[in-house]
Amino acid sequence: MTQQPDVRGALCRMFDGRPVVITGGPLAGLVRLVPDVTEFSGRRPFVLANGVGTGPVPGPGEVEMHLLPEGNSTSVVGSTHEQLRILADLPADALVALDSWDPDKRAVVLASPFFTGSEIGGRDIIGGRLPEWAALEDKTIADALWDAAGVLRATARVVASAYHELTAAAREVDRGHGTVWSGDAREGFNGAGEFVRWVRSDAQARAASEFFARHCDRVRVMPFLEGVPCSIHGVAFPDGVAALRPVEMVTLRRADGDAEPQFVYGGMSTHWDPPAADREAMRDVARRVAMRLGEQVAYLGGFSVDGVLTADGFLPTELNPRFSGGLGAIAKGLPDFPLQLVLAALVSGYDTGLTAGQFEQLLVESADVHRYGGGGYSVSSLHPTETDRRAVILSGDDVRLARDEEQPHGELMLGPSAIGAFLRFEPNAERVLPGRVIAPMVASAFALADATWGTGIGHLEPARDVRTVGRDR
Repeated sequence: MTQQPDVRGALCRMFDGRPVVITGGPLAGLVRLVPDVTEFSGRRPFVLANGVGTGPVPGPGEVEMHLLPEGNSTSVVGSTHEQLRILADLPADALVALDSWDPDKRAVVLASPFFTGSEIGGRDIIGGRLPEWAALEDKTIADALWDAAGVLRATARVVASAYHELTAAAREVDRGHGTVWSGDAREGFNGAGEFVRWVRSDAQARAASEFFARHCDRVRVMPFLEGVPCSIHGVAFPDGVAALRPVEMVTLRRADGDAEPQFVYGGMSTHWDPPAADREAMRDVARRVAMRLGEQVAYLGGFSVDGVLTADGFLPTELNPRFSGGLGAIAKGLPDFPLQLVLAALVSGYDTGLTAGQFEQLLVESADVHRYGGGGYSVSSLHPTETDRRAVILSGDDVRLARDEEQPHGELMLGPSAIGAFLRFEPNAERVLPGRVIAPMVASAFALADATWGTGIGHLEPARDVRTVGRDR
């Protein structure tokens, strides 16, 4: 399978020989874009990074860069908001570094998909998103979108963030396994399960209502959905929709105790295969949602519909109208395909050299052949200055450290991040059983991290696959 020949020319025309600033994340995550940006712009870019990050980083003099402050937040969402505030009002030393590198201010900025401004440091943005697109990430308005798009969903209620209203709504929709409460975006977008609570007792209800009263005006209450947490991604082009393939969202459960049990987002995987009919139903959801987004806000670019594959099929829970991590997982089988740059061009109105049909065929065929999966977790209690990498052995879903004489099956890493430390688990793809979820393996890897580094994650449980039980896998 080869990349479409006109993509590279289209990206060269987008940059048009201008210098490029890469920003919107830690150095370890941004440097992978340097070779492509250098090729398409004709000049080595400037990396404006939010800290160092976990993983390999270039040595002194290998790239032109400036490190921004990391902030003081202890949560993933809070850290992202801090980074966006810093980018909107760059510190004086960052402006001096940028102006020294680009004195004529000809550069364009390849920004985070979370960024909604039009410029950074006096330089135009490529790849940001419109405010009206970002507003759709509010979880309390998702149900209206599903209904308008003709997408089946679970019964839900949206109420004020007050104990009596929340518990009354919970009694209405509870199917016997508790309810899930999701807060609005009053303080800006939220994700990674930070504004989501699984409520099964009065103690949990009181703790959750106190949390939401501090941070939200309104809360969506829906029944707990047992099944595989997953997402379906689509990409809206001017000529149509590319509907991709399902991605397992590794959402683990911290269910012990009565105080605020949470869902813990722990990674993603394309190893998992739902039944064929469910796969096509999920892809139809992506098409329907993309059409509605186009009618409502003239949407372009990537998005994901997250949900759960329940015993009754896929039911959506939230919309992420942006480049999300699952798109990167789907594209792992195309290491030479400049996915992030193609989508940046698309959302900024440039020709990508691809039709929706070409893009869909390219990514779906590759992702079905080349699978990927891994785990990640942010640890606020540790503050490493370098990345510690440990080889691991996999035995089914169990993960242990490799001995010196053993050929490793993957890697466990702990390194610096904006909120303290970031844990990353990367199993070798050939060691993962085809078609299966990786959530149990990720839970085992996190337990190993607790034993190895004292990460303090605690006991986590994977979701149950209630749709495919009993079928031949």
